Amino acid sequence: MAHSMSYLHARPDHGTGPAYANGHPPASSTANQHVGQPAPAPSVAPPAGVRPEREVAEADLRNQVVDRLRKMNVLHGQHAWERRNRDPIGPHGLAFFFSVPLSVQPLRYRLATATRMFLDGSDVDNLPRLLYEMRGIGAGFLDAGGFDPRSQMADRVESMPPDARYIGLGVSSLDTPTGAWREMLQTSDGPLNIPGRCYALLADSSRILCDRRGEREFGAFHISSTHSLDLVHGHPMRAWRFAPHLLHGEPDTKETWHWLTQLHHLIVEASR
Repeated sequence: MAHSMSYLHARPDHGTGPAYANGHPPASSTANQHVGQPAPAPSVAPPAGVRPEREVAEADLRNQVVDRLRKMNVLHGQHAWERRNRDPIGPHGLAFFFSVPLSVQPLRYRLATATRMFLDGSDVDNLPRLLYEMRGIGAGFLDAGGFDPRSQMADRVESMPPDARYIGLGVSSLDTPTGAWREMLQTSDGPLNIPGRCYALLADSSRILCDRRGEREFGAFHISSTHSLDLVHGHPMRAWRFAPHLLHGEPDTKETWHWLTQLHHLIVEASR
């Protein structure tokens, strides 16, 4: 069973989390600081533009999450298109994220992921409803003695040690602002024109929303995040948008974030 984390903190978030101008926390704060809890002052202030080591490791994990979800979503779209007439795949899939220590100097972690895809059907068509149902299933396992999503909910698990630490939850979806999956089935001429959307909720309270466009929209990939993805202040390694509004949810995604949070909190509780 996974254990609760010292970082990305695996505990429920009861606040909105910090929001920083330009998406970058000041050098004297930590990106995963909880509301009302002051960050410890560093013994030696880092040079200007250099982030504290822990912040860099956390930002690196967030980037690994983005890359993993993007890969999952591309394969999701391809397989859903190829199997649209035989054992069709549902429009939503789940990803359970774990961290595995890599090094101390510099501090780095490897992301390990367990995933769950679903056969298509009316019971998996609506994303908030699917998350609600999965939360209920997980609660049943927990009440019966324990819940580990790797063995009781996922259908594929990457190699990781048993004590890998749970750090968050993600979704690969084929319902996007471009159109719902069933609409895209009627209008697309191949898998390259299947867009996708990804959600990530991590244990440091960060929320990440990614939109992957199809070839008709030049294959664009847009990343919005409540927490920094930069390893060095002022030198972004990829294009992303600071999006504190994700902490409150927008009308079309509010229920998804709510039930993603409820499932995440259940896994955190089970990991203690």
